[in-house]
Amino acid sequence: MRRSLTVYEWVWMIIAVLAIPLVALMIWDRPPTMSGAENAAAALWRDLGPLGALVVVGIAALVLFTPSLVAYQRGHPNVMAIFAFNLLLGLTGIGWAIALVWALTAVDKPRT
Repeated sequence: MRRSLTVYEWVWMIIAVLAIPLVALMIWDRPPTMSGAENAAAALWRDLGPLGALVVVGIAALVLFTPSLVAYQRGHPNVMAIFAFNLLLGLTGIGWAIALVWALTAVDKPRT
């Protein structure tokens, strides 16, 4: 049986998920300066614009938090621990893989 999340847990998950696009908007607020030849980041900024950048960051956040979503959907007893690990070390790649393996580990179902 899946445990429902408390309000406290939901608030922290919402703050974490909203923080990533806000940081991205702060970074993308100013296009990079071009000296001489146009670089790839400047071309990406020009082509995407702020709304496109927000969509890209949203998709990246969805991919980043995939282990947390998998753990939640499977009813894993350590959902919040997996989410915290994923939040703190998910961008390293290795941390993301560890969080995904942890989320996919066997969940003991209570016997009835």
